[in-house]
Amino acid sequence: MPIIGELSPELRIEPACEADRALLFAPYKAALQGYVDWAWGWDEDKERLHFFERLPLNGLFKLNHRGQCVGGFCIEETQEHSQHLRTLFIRPESQGLGIGTRLLQHLIQEAQRQQQPLTLHVIHINPAKRLYERLGFRAVREEEKTFFMRLDSR
Repeated sequence: MPIIGELSPELRIEPACEADRALLFAPYKAALQGYVDWAWGWDEDKERLHFFERLPLNGLFKLNHRGQCVGGFCIEETQEHSQHLRTLFIRPESQGLGIGTRLLQHLIQEAQRQQQPLTLHVIHINPAKRLYERLGFRAVREEEKTFFMRLDSR
């Protein structure tokens, strides 16, 4: 999925390297700790292990807004030939600026270009669910703490 590059004059996607994981963990924690804590309890060691060892580097990207890293995301192709957005996180102080919307529009375009559905999980209390729905995602399965959402290719 060719997703690297400039989304606007102020917003750029860059591939993450191993050294970027430490930089990216701070916005990951700031954006998601409250939701993860509600769902499963935030365990710092477990979350660090997940972030540093289980997110595939080849699908991990940085979001730079006005030259500053404000968040990131991890996306991967599944065995079912869909694109799965494993995580998306934006620093709370950078939310509400259209960064998530612009990124998701770009990911949707790329998935549709490849004629693949785009899927994700969202924790029940995360208000990002409304953004996903506005962009066309539908909850196809409700799990104990999350919704599994899908946007089919057109």
